[in-house]
Amino acid sequence: MNRPIHIIDDDALWRAIVAEMIQALPGFVAVEWESGNAFHDSPDKAPGIALIDVKMPGMSGDELLVLLDQARFLPIMMSGSADIALAVEAVKRGAFDFLEKPCSAQKLEDTIGKASREFEQRYHEALRREEDLARFEALSHREREILAEIAGDSSNREAGEKFGISVRTVEAHRARIMLKLGMSSFAEVVSLAHGCGFAAERRKRSDVSARGAV
Repeated sequence: MNRPIHIIDDDALWRAIVAEMIQALPGFVAVEWESGNAFHDSPDKAPGIALIDVKMPGMSGDELLVLLDQARFLPIMMSGSADIALAVEAVKRGAFDFLEKPCSAQKLEDTIGKASREFEQRYHEALRREEDLARFEALSHREREILAEIAGDSSNREAGEKFGISVRTVEAHRARIMLKLGMSSFAEVVSLAHGCGFAAERRKRSDVSARGAV
């Protein structure tokens, strides 16, 4: 399957030029978007590389960069002016590279080649994290609470005190968690919880609830 290269630029002529260059590259297909708003609002866009013009009417490239799901879209910013400060700021916000318009076909090919390798690595890591995170859906609400506490460095006793249950009950929950996840040690469970973002997400929810209770 050809990987999409999204060209997000209000300049129709430049979009057409870039699309023609991309069509000559094996393994890629050009997808044109006339504005940042059109790209952002579309629910059907396939993951890939995003070539984003910095200055566009409506949603600017900078604004789109901030809102972009960078696990699904690897951003490369484009601009008609060689502004070093602009390029540095874009990279700080997650842009993989910065292209000055117009650029040569060779420059575009080299940039897309490097970006493609980075994208595939990021995207497959994101898919793996999503799959790992989905495994925790098999746990009950209380089991997820216990896991979050232990992953946050609480002891069995501390977790029990927080939820008003005995240490033995906490240990029973731990055993069921390992059984449901098919793991032989709770250290593996905690490692998975941190690796896929489960622990961080539960901690964020706990912090929000605590602030709401104040």
